[in-house]
Amino acid sequence: MDKDWQLVIDYDKCSGCRTCELECAKRHYGVINPALANITIYKVYPGIDIAMYCRNCWTRPCIDACPTTPKAITISEISGACKVDAKVCIKCFKCEEACIQQHLRFHPTEQYPLMCDLCDLDPACVAACPDKALSVVPPSVAPDTWAQPLEEVVEQRKEKLGLLKYMEA
Repeated sequence: MDKDWQLVIDYDKCSGCRTCELECAKRHYGVINPALANITIYKVYPGIDIAMYCRNCWTRPCIDACPTTPKAITISEISGACKVDAKVCIKCFKCEEACIQQHLRFHPTEQYPLMCDLCDLDPACVAACPDKALSVVPPSVAPDTWAQPLEEVVEQRKEKLGLLKYMEA
């Protein structure tokens, strides 16, 4: 089986309903609490809702930056996604400093990184998305833009929706 599968979002379909956040937290923690989700919806402008999550980039600088032995961040044998061992994590935030996407969230009370682990290739967010905006794809299908920082994604959405000319006026 291919490793390095990717969760991708079709922003043209995403309504920003936040169902993905709720289902993610429910799957991982058994509660409906968006602060615990490995995916976050940012409402950055009317009509622009951006889903951000650890994109499991291929270089994984977060793993290299992790100072623990064994590593607190490892790679899933099933999906190739990053997995966090909260018991090993020392909450040093070196992973955040190394993140090329510039988006890494942390558990609100325990402060370990919240990283999308793809739910062993059966992600709750994909199954629950009413707009069918989320999908899991093999690395050969993942778009070039899958690991962009939030600011770049927002600018691309504004441009695509024709909002730049109105915002600059």
